[in-house]
Amino acid sequence: MKTPGRKSDIRAAAIALFAERGYYGTSMADIADAVHIRASSLYNHVQSKHELLAHIMVSCQQDLLREHGAAMSGAHTPAEQLSASMRCHVRFHATHQREVLVTNREINNLEDPDRTMLTQLRRDYVSRWVAILERGRAAGDFAISHPRLTSYALIDMGMGVAQWYKAEGPVPLEELAEHYVRLARRAVAAKETTAPADGLPEEDN
Repeated sequence: MKTPGRKSDIRAAAIALFAERGYYGTSMADIADAVHIRASSLYNHVQSKHELLAHIMVSCQQDLLREHGAAMSGAHTPAEQLSASMRCHVRFHATHQREVLVTNREINNLEDPDRTMLTQLRRDYVSRWVAILERGRAAGDFAISHPRLTSYALIDMGMGVAQWYKAEGPVPLEELAEHYVRLARRAVAAKETTAPADGLPEEDN
């Protein structure tokens, strides 16, 4: 009998194993062992290892788009939208580290039509950032020459958080997110009404 709880356990085990060993380094038997069922029973819940990979990767990007959309509500000016975008971006990559690692590392192992879907979702996300920066430049709020290249740089900067962030580190997540917001605003030379200090401890997180 299929149960949502069992399927959730299988997905969590697959995420952990794919992140640790890689897609090809993980077998269905490994995933079955992790959830304490027989490998043959695993196929009562998922059709294949690739189905698991595709679901993890596509849902990760869909979740990011959904959270970004929620973060943008109430952000009206380009500067507010950029701040909301970076804040959401950092929070997401700090709290979905394994999913992000799998999604970024295993793209070449994803088959169509799932690969095409993921690629389009990624393009949609980048386009949101580009649109914000283009509006900011047109309004004279941002001093940038290449909105798309700047978007890539800002997105890559925030994605790096997934590689090293530790919840038990010396910098709380909200403080870290605000630090990245300030970096993003400085990168586009956003007009500031005040110049807040970073307020971060000197030791690394």
